[in-house]
Amino acid sequence: MTQVISLEKLANDSRVINLNATVSSEGFADALPNFFSDVKSFISDVFSFTKTDSTGALDTHGFFGSIKQVEYTTLMSVKIHMPMGFTGSVVHYIDTLEKAQGIAEHLVSDVLTPFSTWVALNLADPTRLAQLTSDRSVQGLRFHDVPGVTKELAKFINPNSGESEVTFGSAFRRVGDWAEAVKQFNEVNTRANRISNTDITNMVASISNNLDELLKRIKEDPTTYRVSGATVKVISTLCFTMAKECEFYAAYRHLISNLQIALLDSEKILKEFIKDTAKVSKD
Repeated sequence: MTQVISLEKLANDSRVINLNATVSSEGFADALPNFFSDVKSFISDVFSFTKTDSTGALDTHGFFGSIKQVEYTTLMSVKIHMPMGFTGSVVHYIDTLEKAQGIAEHLVSDVLTPFSTWVALNLADPTRLAQLTSDRSVQGLRFHDVPGVTKELAKFINPNSGESEVTFGSAFRRVGDWAEAVKQFNEVNTRANRISNTDITNMVASISNNLDELLKRIKEDPTTYRVSGATVKVISTLCFTMAKECEFYAAYRHLISNLQIALLDSEKILKEFIKDTAKVSKD
């Protein structure tokens, strides 16, 4: 039976490797390659569910004029669609998605590129391995507040709810919030669609191939490719960071896709409601 690899398992394994590396780098030849194998499997799994081709723009012209003519009290009880379990303000949710976008669009520049460059440099010059003191020695590497933003996003989703229908009044505090939310969402979605999932997966594959080769050389020629406890900790930390940030990216794209579908469905519902209301008023 295939073992399901979770981010929690990777975090725990990384902590164990780092703790042991503080005492000694012995056992590295087995522990780290096995850990990296799990990291690769994990990333492959999370990317298999990633949606990156969100299509269908929300109406920012004609419908804005129509909806602002309707009283908020008239719209409050209208049932619209939101992502399953959604709770809270859509405008505030998109504000938080903007924070997530800030992380997603720097995944390559702040994490993958520095990691890739570091591995390539150590392949070319093995003496660099033993000189490494901490992850701060990895040029260009920047850690993002993935746990913090994930926690903020979680506030908007009730995991115990299977509801995807909410009232307009529970999701929007005023009529003008619809236009604000749509404008914000279209901007965030445009930025998200500029990120190439192919570029990310190709870079992860390149890192994987080079790191596999580096770990192989360390095991086969430990005299030339000498490592210290600090080296082990840095490789472990970089591998886990890559897994964590790739999972966050995949989850973020899923959230964007789900919200887009919900807003497009809600737009249709509201257009029909306003049309029917106007017809009744004329009669």
